[in-house]
Amino acid sequence: MRVFPPNIGSRYFESPPALIGLGLAFLLAAMWWPHTPVLTATALIALGATDSAMARFKSSTLLMPILILQTSIYAALYGLLIGATLHAAALRSTTGVGGWTALDLALSSIPMAIALQHFVRCLRHARPPHP
Repeated sequence: MRVFPPNIGSRYFESPPALIGLGLAFLLAAMWWPHTPVLTATALIALGATDSAMARFKSSTLLMPILILQTSIYAALYGLLIGATLHAAALRSTTGVGGWTALDLALSSIPMAIALQHFVRCLRHARPPHP
């Protein structure tokens, strides 16, 4: 069963550990600096984990169930963190969402969109096994 397009292998899997490490570094920095982009850190970890899972299971029949489960978990976590971030911003300020929060929300959408794009591309190229 071929579940992967031939051109994905070398292009997207060069830096998943670096993305995960950068996201974790941001999360560690959030302990000391409250304006650390936590949403962006989570999105970077999600992108790195998605690419890492695609690279690890690219020739396995378990790729689709693993990616579906992983994508749903990271999407739910991302949604919860968006809600928590906006709730905390509303409690901190009477004027609305601050600049740091808005910037974090905007920047975090980029890696999450890329991770979702990788997931959808993998789904499109999945082929059912031949009987």
